[in-house]
Amino acid sequence: MRQKVSIQQWLQKIPSLVPLWAGLVVLMLVLAAVKTYPPLWPAQDAASTSLAFFSQGEDKVAVNTAPVEELMLLPGIGEEKAQAIIDWREANGDFAGAQDLLQVPGIGPGTLEKIQDLVCF
Repeated sequence: MRQKVSIQQWLQKIPSLVPLWAGLVVLMLVLAAVKTYPPLWPAQDAASTSLAFFSQGEDKVAVNTAPVEELMLLPGIGEEKAQAIIDWREANGDFAGAQDLLQVPGIGPGTLEKIQDLVCF
């Protein structure tokens, strides 16, 4: 059975609810600020990450030693192609030059043209 609460009892509870309401107001203000102000850090897409890598003094990606994450910085190379490069390298040994990359499944002349000046062996 529900107990009836008088208006006076509700008014007595209001002071104990003030911190809760204040917290909710602060939370709403913070969420509004996060949505309206520019982000604290720039979005990291593949192109901007790649540009950052090459602009930090890194001239080329060493195909014979690079991990998947570094290979993915190359234009047109996603996780699947990067793993294919590593798989080919592990099965056949080091790449001698850019033309050897054409033997990797998924890498054709178009991809090679995009990356050949950005890799070393």
